[in-house]
Amino acid sequence: MANPQLDRDILVLFPELSSYSIGIQQHYSKKDSLANLVAFIYSTKTPLPQTQQEKLQQWLQNHFPKDSVEIIRK
Repeated sequence: MANPQLDRDILVLFPELSSYSIGIQQHYSKKDSLANLVAFIYSTKTPLPQTQQEKLQQWLQNHFPKDSVEIIRK
């Protein structure tokens, strides 16, 4: 999911992120059920404040409206 604009936006909006990874994951919940989700894994020195977590969640959902978004702090 390489996207230079997405990278620039993330660095401006969320400067506290020291690194991140983003990709589409396929989630198998049953034999015949498959769902795609966007996984966003990030690292920070300290946990994001609640307001920043919510901002990140909303921002990602805005960029990937058709997909579920899973945010994971590493």
